[in-house]
Amino acid sequence: MKLRYLINLFVVSILLAACSESLEDTYSDYAGNGRIRYVGKCSDLDATPGWYRLSLKWNNSIDATIDSIRVTWSASSDVVHDTLLNATDTSLILNSLEDGTYRIGVQAVNNRGEESLEITTYARPYTENHEIVRTFTQAITKFYRVGNNLVFFTDRWNSDIVELNLNYTSTDGEKKIYELTEERMNEGFLTVEDVNVGEPITVSRTGRIAGTSDTIQFNTLTLENKRTLTSDFISAIQYRYGFSTATPTLESEFNHFLDTVRVLEFDYSLNTLEDILYCPKLEKIVLGKNRYLVERFTTKENYSILYDEIRTLKVLNEANRLTGVKVERYANHYFTEKPDYVEDKGFRTWDVPDNLVYIPSTEVDTVTCDFKDINADPYLPDLVDNDPETRWETSPLTYIRTYELTITLKELKKIRGIKIGQKLFDPALDRESKLYLPPSIIIKTSTDKIDWDNVTYVEENTLGQGSGEVTLLPITEGSRDVKYIRVTLNDQVSGSTCRVMLADIIPYE
Repeated sequence: MKLRYLINLFVVSILLAACSESLEDTYSDYAGNGRIRYVGKCSDLDATPGWYRLSLKWNNSIDATIDSIRVTWSASSDVVHDTLLNATDTSLILNSLEDGTYRIGVQAVNNRGEESLEITTYARPYTENHEIVRTFTQAITKFYRVGNNLVFFTDRWNSDIVELNLNYTSTDGEKKIYELTEERMNEGFLTVEDVNVGEPITVSRTGRIAGTSDTIQFNTLTLENKRTLTSDFISAIQYRYGFSTATPTLESEFNHFLDTVRVLEFDYSLNTLEDILYCPKLEKIVLGKNRYLVERFTTKENYSILYDEIRTLKVLNEANRLTGVKVERYANHYFTEKPDYVEDKGFRTWDVPDNLVYIPSTEVDTVTCDFKDINADPYLPDLVDNDPETRWETSPLTYIRTYELTITLKELKKIRGIKIGQKLFDPALDRESKLYLPPSIIIKTSTDKIDWDNVTYVEENTLGQGSGEVTLLPITEGSRDVKYIRVTLNDQVSGSTCRVMLADIIPYE
């Protein structure tokens, strides 16, 4: 047994020796006279964006055979740029780059021209087209040309700003610079006087972008002679005066109205009144004139408000100072602290609105509702009795209903508008009724019950929600023939209860 083991071991040793010689021969056929050596690879490649440039850094290998460093960069597969650097170089700045995302590669090259494995990264330089560059402060967020004055709101100062300048021409033709300092910018609202507003007005900007030390001269901005209107101001003008910006033609008419209007009326809550500075001929602003409230039952929550009263007051103060614009206010709408130049006009109540002639209930044929409510239907005639202490109110349910009321006159009448009256109640004693007063209403008229026309410039009309408050909805064209009046309104919701109540719907001649 021992002898057999020794013989087998000898045979295996011979076979292994033969294989080893064969593998070595094969290796030498492909590898030459020595081992394969890979060139030491670079590491930790980083690309920092700058103004039309990229700053590259990397670490080199300790491989002593490295003769040079090759850097390649490209923003597309079509054009690839490259350069050879000294073996000890560990940084490179790529200048004069265009906008785009660049692929950057770095390889070590030895003295035989052999290259290491490539390390890569991607980066995009800052240019005018870069999104981050576009977010750099515009300095002036909104501006108005008021006579020979430039009035404007500013952005807040930030640590990336180096210098901001307003460049303009004075009325005597001299080129001037108004420095927008940190102190001025943080005031938020500024006026530069003696400005020739017909000449170009620009803002030059110098600053930095986070992540780079480059000081950048950003594009100079030109203040275009174009209005930037708030949406609620546009809506208020359309509601009261019928002008719209829906099409270029309508927008032109809208702007003509602003260019020529001398008196503006606002009645309901707005974000601000800042856009009144776009009206060069404006002489007076009238606030809350068309809200007819019952003074003894009016509470603070019934007044129209300015959601940004501070911004509005800045504008009104300048309008009054620069152009003498007067302000009249009815009731206690809009201001928590009334400026001295605002004249209070008191309350306008439901019983004395403009000497109107109301169509009496005796000239009404029927009042119907498409939704049957056995508790409410008997009170439908109360909608045309012109009495705020009577009302139609629906049964409380747990789901919202939409009601379509139809008032049919006994004969064709030429009317000038329609009066809508809210329920009259004492808020101190009745805390529930205010929850169910409709905030808006849709009213259309017809002569044949086929073709229906909106009463006002808009389909849905805002209603004041004060106790006994009256809203007058004048016919857009001044007057029209009417036989049928269709009113649409919705339930109001409080908790799980849905219902609505209304005192009057009265056409007037």
